[in-house]
Amino acid sequence: IPMRIRIRSKIFAFRLRSLKMMTPHANDIRTDPLLMRDTTEIIESGMLSALKYEKSCGALVFRQDPKTGRMYILMIRHKHGGHRSFPKGHVEAGETEHQTAIREVEEETAVRIRITSPFSEKVHYSPMPGVQKEVVYFMAMTDQRAIHPHDGEIADVEWVPLENAERSLTHENDKIVLRAAMKELEGSIL
Repeated sequence: IPMRIRIRSKIFAFRLRSLKMMTPHANDIRTDPLLMRDTTEIIESGMLSALKYEKSCGALVFRQDPKTGRMYILMIRHKHGGHRSFPKGHVEAGETEHQTAIREVEEETAVRIRITSPFSEKVHYSPMPGVQKEVVYFMAMTDQRAIHPHDGEIADVEWVPLENAERSLTHENDKIVLRAAMKELEGSIL
């Protein structure tokens, strides 16, 4: 392993510890562009082999009420911790990212979706010490109004009016993804 990578991994660890002491959402490396760059380089170099790496995919699912034209976004509330977010889950062997997102949304919410946009947004964070997680989000549409939470990990599923979406989310990284999706929506129709 080149010396440059070893030094950068030590700098990365120091920045991550410093960031965790300073910010409420310190486990979200997207808040520091240097950490994001260093994470990518360190992962590609194999330096994180001692850490567990997880990958999940999910979707920001939109629905338009045909009578009123009002837009809604699908959100879940987890049983453990009670936080609100978008449906997502682990990639299974042989699946593409799109296949994972479609499967996970249906498993967690009973909603069938269509990924209709090239939008893709990645989030990196550490859900617990020794674990690095990457989540890839897509934008999707559905006409389905009926929802049902998955028994087990999901406490509730709801259609949130789009104008209330950002304040309904718990974590800043989800809000960042929502803002990026909203910019994409402004320029196109799903």
